[in-house]
Amino acid sequence: MPISYRSPNCLGINSAKIHPSTRRICLLLAAYCLLPTINCLLPTVSVAQRSNWTVYNTSNSDLPDSRVNAIAVDKDGSAWIGTQDGGLAKLNKDSTWTVWKRQQEGISEGPPSSLINSIAIDMNGNIWIGCGTLSGGLTKFDGSEWITYNMDNSKLPDNKVHSVAIDKLGVVWAGTGKGLVKYNPDGQLWTIYNSENSALPFDDVGPIAIDRSNNIWIGTFGGGLAKFDQEEEKGKEWTVYQHKKKKGLPDNSIWSLAIDKSGIVWIGTARAGLVKYNHEDWITYGTWNSDIPSDGITSIAIDKNGTKWLGTLDGGLVRFNGKTWKVLNSSNSGFPDESESVITVITDDEGNKWVGTRGAGLAVFK
Repeated sequence: MPISYRSPNCLGINSAKIHPSTRRICLLLAAYCLLPTINCLLPTVSVAQRSNWTVYNTSNSDLPDSRVNAIAVDKDGSAWIGTQDGGLAKLNKDSTWTVWKRQQEGISEGPPSSLINSIAIDMNGNIWIGCGTLSGGLTKFDGSEWITYNMDNSKLPDNKVHSVAIDKLGVVWAGTGKGLVKYNPDGQLWTIYNSENSALPFDDVGPIAIDRSNNIWIGTFGGGLAKFDQEEEKGKEWTVYQHKKKKGLPDNSIWSLAIDKSGIVWIGTARAGLVKYNHEDWITYGTWNSDIPSDGITSIAIDKNGTKWLGTLDGGLVRFNGKTWKVLNSSNSGFPDESESVITVITDDEGNKWVGTRGAGLAVFK
């Protein structure tokens, strides 16, 4: 059962299985119960209950690995979770779990690798999975059938897929260690962009974001940022942004990307903090000039109010409203303190925040 930080006696859980610290809380609650027939009716009795955080890990749930790399939420509200070494998990709307380990002899279902880097869901509800090993590739799951594209059966240039995104036309874009992949499922057409056949500045492609005009923004792990305009004529479709000494992009290693409703591009770098690009000016928020706690920004999610939720390498989960910074922890929000390394953050259609950590499991704010 997930950690919900409610009184276990209120939920009817066997007290023998309760952690000692939680048992002490339950005893205090029991002392306040005025009638024997009333089972702990006190509201909001703990920090986490007040904050609505729920944490899932390998100890309290069927999550197969507490290292969570990727999260996507489908139209039914079920969460698809990619882990470092436990394969793919689905947290169903009814709080039950389904887990797929990697395909192997005798097992035909599931992704080809236990290491999942990225998950995206297309307009038809198909789940696209980027796997991160030599035996991986790009996998599609339609709810019943698993199809994996790899270097042996397709034009995929690398079986290590770092990122997956779906554009407005349903075209699948994938970042690999050997270039940017464009795959049109309708015509089963593959196009590969790399530093030799295009203006892509670096072959090791990381995060991908798509703006309202269907432009593809590509972060690389060493070559800076690129924008690919699908409507522009050949030879003019690429714009490249790279680090310069005094202005512009402060770091050529890009870990995360997001685009807000105004079209502003938010860039998470490996060493230079968070960058805001409004298509004219570059603003950098680092540990040296702001209250951001880390210069390694692993993930960026933007909610309906425009608030940025940032995953950091060693500073935990951060909320930025454009003016003030807040590092979330157990004392000020109920977010678990052991989650100082946050790998991925997303917001769903209902405004819930889903946070994947490096070892502390999956945290959900509702």
